[in-house]
Amino acid sequence: MQLTVVVPVYNEESNINALATALIDVLEGNCSFQILFVDDGSTDGSLALLRNLAGKDNRLAFLSLSRNFGHQAALRAGLEAARGECVITMDGDFQHPPSLLPAMIREFQKGFDVVNTKRIESEPGEGARTSLGKRLSAWLFYSLMNSLGEVRIEPGSADFRLLSRKAVKALLSMDERALFFRGAVPWIGFSSSELQYSPGARRSGSSKYSLGKMLSLALDGITKEQRDMGTKI
Repeated sequence: MQLTVVVPVYNEESNINALATALIDVLEGNCSFQILFVDDGSTDGSLALLRNLAGKDNRLAFLSLSRNFGHQAALRAGLEAARGECVITMDGDFQHPPSLLPAMIREFQKGFDVVNTKRIESEPGEGARTSLGKRLSAWLFYSLMNSLGEVRIEPGSADFRLLSRKAVKALLSMDERALFFRGAVPWIGFSSSELQYSPGARRSGSSKYSLGKMLSLALDGITKEQRDMGTKI
């Protein structure tokens, strides 16, 4: 089985090396794989580090976007370049735990085209508890999406999922260049399962999604979702 792991990054210089190592550790011996980082116009040393890593290990690759297009556009660019039989998308800040990937692969091997994940709050002393501000912005985001959107999006869902080649092809057939994946993936209707995870602790840096950006993403996602309803798969 050939797996591609797509990781959009924006100013994650201090996380990239450790994440690449952690992903190799959990995937080595499980399958043939490529880890594809998508640099979304970083202004730190992320791109130089990715070039260096890719030059040393052919299992590591990268795309460099000309500017910061945003997380959803970076995800689409990664899916377009991915060649694996299945693709896992995840963030580059360690809040999506690499240790969950083998379980996601096992679900794919059972026959599921989509393996979703759901974030659950950690118990004290386990992983990273979400800040009050982040919980508030997430609550507003899902409330707005589910009150105005056509497709229900489960609270705690994330762009941390596995997609079969068939599911990737269906998503990329949609005309919208910057798909809102949390709405588009359930809409395509493929067989799916769900795994729960506690978010890992962010190693360094801070979240790129403020309250304003979360609300903007929700409104953008609703308008994209309504346009996508008319797209034929």
